[in-house]
Amino acid sequence: MNKYVGHSLIAALLSLSLMPQPGLAFSRSDLEDLQELRQCDRCNLREADLAGAYLRQANLSRANLRDANLNGADLRGAFLQGADLRNADLRNANLAGANLQNADLSGAQLANALIDERTMLDPKWQLVYDLVTTGYDGQDLAGA
Repeated sequence: MNKYVGHSLIAALLSLSLMPQPGLAFSRSDLEDLQELRQCDRCNLREADLAGAYLRQANLSRANLRDANLNGADLRGAFLQGADLRNADLRNANLAGANLQNADLSGAQLANALIDERTMLDPKWQLVYDLVTTGYDGQDLAGA
């Protein structure tokens, strides 16, 4: 194989590996909409790094935030109804007053996340949050 063919093949393989894979990674245009407008209803932010992001009162309803890094994000009053937050890192996130009704938090990391009495969370996820933050002692797990 001559040197030029080898370089062309490497360049072609590299460009293919850098192309976005449908359904796997976040959409750059969705990320720009979120940053500019704090509006991203039904958007794809899967695997996005939003650590420490200011997302107060952002509309992320039905957004795909699966595997996203939201560690330390300010999500106070955010609209996250029906969002896919599976395996998301929500450690240290401020979720005070956020609406997480019908959100999927399966596998999400909730250690040190802050929720308050205004946070709307399905009972199942409220129990998970309580177990993560206060432990298992004295918890009634009947029917869980």
